[in-house]
Amino acid sequence: MSKAGGQARKFLFHSAENISALLFGLVGAAMLARVFGPENLGRLSLVQAASGIFVAFATLGLDYFIIRDFALNRKDGELKGSILFAQSLGWVLYLCSLAIFFYARGEFFDEIYLFSSVAVSTYFMRVLFFKLYLQAINDAYGLAVSAVVSRIVALLFLVVGTVLHFSYDLMVFYLPLQAIVQAAMMFYGYRRACPEPEKMHVSGKRVRSLMTEAMPVLFSSILYFGYSQADILVLSHFMSVKEVGIYSAAMRLVPQAVFLGHVTVLTFYGLLSDKFQADKASFFQYAVKVARIQFAIAFVMAAATALCAPLLITLLYGSKFEGSAGVLAIGVWVWLFALPACLFSRLLVLARLARYELIKVLIVAPLSLGLNIFLIPRFGFIAAACVAVGSSFLTDFFIYGLFKDTRFIFQVAITAVRTLLISPVVSLRESRELFQHKS
Repeated sequence: MSKAGGQARKFLFHSAENISALLFGLVGAAMLARVFGPENLGRLSLVQAASGIFVAFATLGLDYFIIRDFALNRKDGELKGSILFAQSLGWVLYLCSLAIFFYARGEFFDEIYLFSSVAVSTYFMRVLFFKLYLQAINDAYGLAVSAVVSRIVALLFLVVGTVLHFSYDLMVFYLPLQAIVQAAMMFYGYRRACPEPEKMHVSGKRVRSLMTEAMPVLFSSILYFGYSQADILVLSHFMSVKEVGIYSAAMRLVPQAVFLGHVTVLTFYGLLSDKFQADKASFFQYAVKVARIQFAIAFVMAAATALCAPLLITLLYGSKFEGSAGVLAIGVWVWLFALPACLFSRLLVLARLARYELIKVLIVAPLSLGLNIFLIPRFGFIAAACVAVGSSFLTDFFIYGLFKDTRFIFQVAITAVRTLLISPVVSLRESRELFQHKS
């Protein structure tokens, strides 16, 4: 990308990739839900929840560290070989964990096609390093094209499957199909950026070094994904699979929009990193401006979606899912904390404070799980949605103020919210100037 393109062009390309993910998630789930009903959507949601819990075994918490190291040296053959080896072993552990989970539930043979499809998708999208490499070199165009094309291919498969009356298990193959096509296109982008790739090799020392640094993130990821999926698992224990499907129809829409937080960070991460190293005062002001953009986007989206929740649910899923509207109207307020959290997690890595990812999850996870177990049997869907919002507030906002080392992040958040409320016009102007800045 040329310097003349500026930050806005990067933002648009990163947005294209993630908007395609949003549409893919919405349209794919809606097509399956309309044809096969809430029961089958509940089955897939349970498989994806279990996958979400164990996916940290496949990634090993290394994503941010891999991007950081590729940004420093894109020709690091030792890094490429080491992470591919380590994460492939982690993926085998992830796959075994999924199999044991469903065997223990007595559903191994019933769900083997579903969890196999999800597991194959995980390998091609989370284990192969091509996406992280393209993110590190900021090839936003390559990421966007591979994402859009692969998702169109997968949705066309769903259309064909609907016309030809494929079984539900076969229809879910659209997930690995999309992952395989996108991985192939990203590999092409990787080879274009690196036409003479260096020989990859595995270094046990490099793996140990990365794992030592990433261990707090790995443990926090396991706990975070565990409690973030706890609502689905607790619901599946106390309620029917149909009710799980009605709840998940709404809540699966919430993570789709968090990409805007990641896109904002990707757009400005280079300057954030430079300012952090050079001038802490300038860094603080710049971080406030980025956080302010994220809070503003999150509030507008949450308010609009909450008001339109009944219409959105009807348009997407049909009348069978009308119970999902109330859940959606509450659940979308997670965005108010989840979007800025994308920035705050990067700031922890920049400041070499990644251990606090584990600390904050250790504090919030038991509380979240306990509230779900206590409240869901009594209040059902609404309780689960409220717990999700409260957990996000604690994990992604309030808890940064409790520790001296992380208090600068809490100050960034508070300053961003305060200036946004006091001076919305000035905030809007400064946000526009931020996007107009040339890279």
